[in-house]
Amino acid sequence: MDPETLAHGQGWEPNSDSIAALRRFLEREHHSQNAGREAMYDSPIEDRVKAGIAVDQVFSSGVEPQGRRKIFIFHSRRNDSKFRPGTRLRLSRGDARSPTAVLELIEDRYDGKKYEFRLVGQLEDESILESSEPWVLDEDVFDLLDAQLAILREAEEEGHDLWIEGEDPQPVPSPPPVKSAFGSDLSPSMGNAFGAAAAAPRWFAVQGPPGSGKTHLLARLALHYAVERGQRVLITAVAHQAIHQALRETFFVGKRFAQDDPRVKSLLTDSLIKLGGSRGRNEGLPAGVRPVFRLPKGKKGFIAGATIYAARNAAVELGGPRPFDVVLFDEAGQAPLVLALGARLLAEKTIFIGDDMQLPPVVTSGYDEEGDPSARRSAIELVRELYEPPPMITETRRLNDSLCAVVSDCFYDGVLAPTVEAGSRRLVLSGTPGAGFETIFDPEEPLVFVDVPHEDQRSRSEPEARWAAAITAEAARLGISAEEVGIISPYRAQCNRIRFLCGQRRGLAVATVERFQGQERELVIISLTSSQLTYMARLAGFLFNPNRLNVAISRARTKVVVLGSKAALKAAVQAADEGNPDSSAASGLATLWRILDTACEVDGARVPIPVPVSPSKPPASETLAFEPGDIIEHADFGAGVVSKKLQETVDGRPEWVNEVRFDDGKVRMLIPRLSEPPMKKAA
Repeated sequence: MDPETLAHGQGWEPNSDSIAALRRFLEREHHSQNAGREAMYDSPIEDRVKAGIAVDQVFSSGVEPQGRRKIFIFHSRRNDSKFRPGTRLRLSRGDARSPTAVLELIEDRYDGKKYEFRLVGQLEDESILESSEPWVLDEDVFDLLDAQLAILREAEEEGHDLWIEGEDPQPVPSPPPVKSAFGSDLSPSMGNAFGAAAAAPRWFAVQGPPGSGKTHLLARLALHYAVERGQRVLITAVAHQAIHQALRETFFVGKRFAQDDPRVKSLLTDSLIKLGGSRGRNEGLPAGVRPVFRLPKGKKGFIAGATIYAARNAAVELGGPRPFDVVLFDEAGQAPLVLALGARLLAEKTIFIGDDMQLPPVVTSGYDEEGDPSARRSAIELVRELYEPPPMITETRRLNDSLCAVVSDCFYDGVLAPTVEAGSRRLVLSGTPGAGFETIFDPEEPLVFVDVPHEDQRSRSEPEARWAAAITAEAARLGISAEEVGIISPYRAQCNRIRFLCGQRRGLAVATVERFQGQERELVIISLTSSQLTYMARLAGFLFNPNRLNVAISRARTKVVVLGSKAALKAAVQAADEGNPDSSAASGLATLWRILDTACEVDGARVPIPVPVSPSKPPASETLAFEPGDIIEHADFGAGVVSKKLQETVDGRPEWVNEVRFDDGKVRMLIPRLSEPPMKKAA
């Protein structure tokens, strides 16, 4: 059959109702995302900017040589876009249909005054960047429909339509738990999940609530399969960032085992790889992970990270249908069914690890009369609804006892509990809170609601933005570093305003909830922002979605401060109860009200003024990380410049992670405390 006939699945009709429903869903998503985007290219620039798919008034800041490539640097005073590292962007003077170049975003920064975009790609004539005329960056259309329909077609041929119809149960009785060195010293619920997952013959699912260590479990399983069974393991996820985090966890867990097991040391030396040639999507690759363009032929006992699409391309190159023995799918609560089916096609066995009470798969199209709601499920949701509920890891190493009680009661039927160490954790301050901040920073009040009176606010609230900036400034005075503070709002406009008011605070994260999944902070500030009732009612299903509330609240270890108008929220709850009390919006509002009802309330009519005292910088021995801009030396990688300082959970504990750009052109993620050989600051 020729390629034209195969385009978008022409010439193929599914035989099963479940695959047919998925096909209709994917085609609607394609039309919503891509056809709509093409139409937007013909709309005025201001409309594209407002929709978050473009940035205007962009100016060239120069070209930075880095190894064999060049990085094109641009800046803009405003950025309300949805751009993420790895996004392909059309560079033009305003006509997105006739771009000067298509470049890939590898990093975006904000220095308190302007946004910086670092792009890679081919630019035929670099002299055009010398012009003072502004540029426009538009998100490029990336069509995945053909690849998605190919997955559906192959899945039906392999009989995996039975799985999504609930007719592929695990064998009964289950095989006995597997004994493994990598399954030792785990908590009871994680140990049980490890044994059951390792023993399952075809597929398995595990639910991992916030801070429970689901990526740690994945790392243990990956090492078990690659080292003890000599199998080919794929680590995948929806986003490259999640893949990198899982590879990072695998590397550092492996280093601990390598001290006593030479097989692990050998694997970490040359068999922990990231597949895919995209420079932007390999930026920030962890130390110890090698980027490769193709899988090794005939090699056993390796661990590869890749998206489903990159892994399928590798299968074609190797000439076989299954290049892996096991697929470990992280953050599977966000995995749409087409990717779950793609994972099952790549190996005899697939293990899904995630949480369907956190962010779901991204869906842009609406329902229609032929729409099948089940097509919108994640892999974890499918297992829960059609098979037995997946076993849950019931201990969290992130949330203290008070925050865990709220999250557990509202989202996990009361079964989630903190570890002993996490439960007793409290916010540590280096001084006494100033006037107006006493309750907000009280370590014994982990959940605080600041009632900020305002009305008729939609996607931006100046009073809440000023409160967020004031709390951030007071946190700095009290010894809480910017890297330990996260500020969340549903709207990019509110995030931008808060970021502006906070000024130049390196490491401070201000973003929508989507960018925080998988992260954690000591202090989390949530700005609900809206107070216009009709606007809130229209977006209630999004704003007050229980999954989004769960992610926002559960990013914190010891303190959550919620900013919002109590009067507006109360009116929204009443309107939802009177309108459609059974709707998801009403359920989400009710959950939010339950959360706020347990919080200590503060009158936010007046924003207190932080004491203008800069905190002293702690010694390097305490920070265990280098600051952005520091030049460091590493015995293996040479000299490099620190571009970011992040905090991640590694091997079950918070660790500082430095993103370092080395002279060889590569970017590596290093943990100074665990770095061997040690990192040191250049003289």
